[in-house]
Amino acid sequence: MDRATLARAVFEEGWNRQDYSRVGDALQYVRLHVGEVDRQLDLDAVRDIIAGWHDAFSDFRFEVHTVVASGDHAAIRATLHGTNDGPWRGAPPTGRTVAVEHMFFLRFEADAVVEVWELLDRDAFEVDASKG
Repeated sequence: MDRATLARAVFEEGWNRQDYSRVGDALQYVRLHVGEVDRQLDLDAVRDIIAGWHDAFSDFRFEVHTVVASGDHAAIRATLHGTNDGPWRGAPPTGRTVAVEHMFFLRFEADAVVEVWELLDRDAFEVDASKG
């Protein structure tokens, strides 16, 4: 699978459908960089993170708009959609729907994603019902 196809599959199959049959091998060991977070994840940790999103947002999905791959890197522009209908990070559900723009930059070694940088519109990701 070429890198652009693999990058798209990570989101459409792994994140959206929680189906790791084609992308699981590519997500065995990933270094994640999100703001101040910098941590190493294995496939089980990735699965747990994704399951947590689906538990808190039962209609959770990433809408992938653009994937560009060159050499050992791929860039993805996507929008996270979901309704907070389950507990999220210790807070009760708000029923609020979010749409959050994201940019992801992936670095590959062979056929594996080894690093991910995530940029998101944090202001748009507000599930606190008192905020609107």
